[in-house]
Amino acid sequence: MYGLYARQSVEKQDSISVESQLEFCRFEIKGQAFRTYIDRGFSGKDTRRPGFEALMEDIRRGEIQAVVVYKLDRISRSIVDFSNMMEVFQSYGVSFISSTEKFDTSTPIGRAMLNLCAVFAQLERETIQKRVSDAYRSRSQKGFYMGGRVPFGFRVEQIKMDGISTSRYQPVKEEIRWVKEMFSFYAQQEASLGELAQYLKELGAVNRQGKAFCPARLGELIRNPVYVKADGKVYQFFRNQGVRLLDPPGWYTGERGCYLYQEEKGSKAALTGCLAVLAPHRGIIDSDTWLACRRKCLERRRDGPKGTEKSSWLVGKVACGICGSSLAVRKKGEGGTRYFVCGGRIRHNGCEGLGTIRARELEEFIYQRIVEKLRRTPVVSAEDVGRKEAENRILLQKLELEHQIEELTSQAAGAGKALMGYLSQKAEELERKKYSLEKKLEHKTTPKRGKTPQSLAEALTVWNIFSNQEKSLVADSVIEKITIFKDKAELSWRY
Repeated sequence: MYGLYARQSVEKQDSISVESQLEFCRFEIKGQAFRTYIDRGFSGKDTRRPGFEALMEDIRRGEIQAVVVYKLDRISRSIVDFSNMMEVFQSYGVSFISSTEKFDTSTPIGRAMLNLCAVFAQLERETIQKRVSDAYRSRSQKGFYMGGRVPFGFRVEQIKMDGISTSRYQPVKEEIRWVKEMFSFYAQQEASLGELAQYLKELGAVNRQGKAFCPARLGELIRNPVYVKADGKVYQFFRNQGVRLLDPPGWYTGERGCYLYQEEKGSKAALTGCLAVLAPHRGIIDSDTWLACRRKCLERRRDGPKGTEKSSWLVGKVACGICGSSLAVRKKGEGGTRYFVCGGRIRHNGCEGLGTIRARELEEFIYQRIVEKLRRTPVVSAEDVGRKEAENRILLQKLELEHQIEELTSQAAGAGKALMGYLSQKAEELERKKYSLEKKLEHKTTPKRGKTPQSLAEALTVWNIFSNQEKSLVADSVIEKITIFKDKAELSWRY
């Protein structure tokens, strides 16, 4: 009994049909008895195919004496799978026939040619995969719509970008009002996702399936940057979080939304290793509101210890400078000394750790830095709407200069003496411009002094009576991130 096998992964005009493949196979066996095995819509990258599995089962039962295919790549596109298959064939005395490639597996040269074709079949599959992957990456980096679930609040409309047909998001008025309500509510310091879900339920808000929003789905929505009016603050936030930014700072004008792609496998909560690309649609939520919500999601998803009262007000804010993991608190004995320990070292992720970091000493150091920062920073008034636009313009110029300085620094590696002198001169010039812009930015954010209210720094004189939760809220309001190294601590401020 001959086993005729045919496979077609996708119905295409230029691909040979299953019926045509079987016709070639029947011509090969010239009227002998046969049984057909067909796999429609299955790839040849592995052997998880019902038709192929049935064929192998019949071979092991001794019912098949030879397997006939139209072409080698119809039965396998993997060298390993092909090799394993041929071992089974040889064990049961089954010969292999390719009707278009004319292999004779009874001779050494025939088997060698068969193995060689298997190598090229796998190479072709991997080349196709690479081309598809590269095309996807190229389109995503240009801001093209890449399909997938359309976020709540939007629909898609057809447009042309660079002469290429694609799609972009268009707001849905009835849904966008609920999106704005979500961000406005969650931006409040004390609000949780569970409370947001309950609040929306009371208002009668439902998703596209007519059901109430669940906290997990709301968390995904809040974290999505498609809603934000991406400006310089958003650019700065992404850069501080280790996001790769494809567009230059000057493009972050506060008009367009943003796509975020996860380039590396890892936690969806973390931003390190992601790619940010400006989208063609207009943003909906102002950057201050979106950032307040996004930072809250980031802090609540950190891998620090959970509990009703944190063992340190710094938990969830401090990260290891070596591996990027959050630091957790450990105690020596009941009521003993508290230490910060790298979460990556605890989980045996290969981090060597940071040595002994006493929690009390680090807390005191960070507290003093907060006090110094607040004493130098006057209370900012939001009285002038035009001032915010001016601030963003200056911030974008500053970020652009920082980008240019980084480029010059990378060019300096391996430069000759003359070029090094020019690059150093250029870097100094850019640093002077950056300093000037920082002064302008400071002036723009400084309100006219009338009666100055009591500063936060003065209020912190009663710091010792604050609970850990209250201290944590104060730290959240001024600190973006704290990175701890063996010999120093780096603080990224929110302003």
